[in-house]
Amino acid sequence: MSGVVKAVDVERLFKGYRDEGDLAKAEAAYLLLRRLNRSLVADTLYARYGSVRALDTAMRDLESIGLDLSKGLYIKTEDTNEDLYAAAERPFLDLFPPLIAEALKGRGRPSLNASKLLYLLLERGLAKPGFSHENSRLREYYKILYGEDLDEQAFRSLVKELEAYWVVEFTDGYRCFYPQYLGSITPYLRSHVAKVKVCVEPP
Repeated sequence: MSGVVKAVDVERLFKGYRDEGDLAKAEAAYLLLRRLNRSLVADTLYARYGSVRALDTAMRDLESIGLDLSKGLYIKTEDTNEDLYAAAERPFLDLFPPLIAEALKGRGRPSLNASKLLYLLLERGLAKPGFSHENSRLREYYKILYGEDLDEQAFRSLVKELEAYWVVEFTDGYRCFYPQYLGSITPYLRSHVAKVKVCVEPP
């Protein structure tokens, strides 16, 4: 049954992923328990890791602790009577931001335009942990600061590129969502931010 899931088993699952150093599986399970559809989870994993294999493994692991993925995930845990997502969020946020920070150290530089968008999100403070933006609104901010009017598809590609740097936790193509752990990884993102100089001239 989908409702017979214990928080202690969810936590044990994430601790196992941490001990294995398997960030991809942990993210797959975490995003599934955030109630994202599987195709969106697969797209996110591919953007970060170039593979979606972790998704199948995470699904089997979740089923092994009593979760029926064919049914709704709006359930409470049997032992703590809390929302299933809350039971997953706590161990994920406790255990995995250091692994994400370590993974960021090995990332190459983003494209110039993506690094300019990263500047907007971090240095101009647009990205807030747990919040989101419509892509169209971000495009407006980008045009105002840089004077460049990117078309919708080009801008979607920039947002998608930033998924590989975790500043965008996931995107559905129309809106981008920022992770709760953004603050803890921001110091590791700054080396990827474009250096932008704003010149003000008298009239």
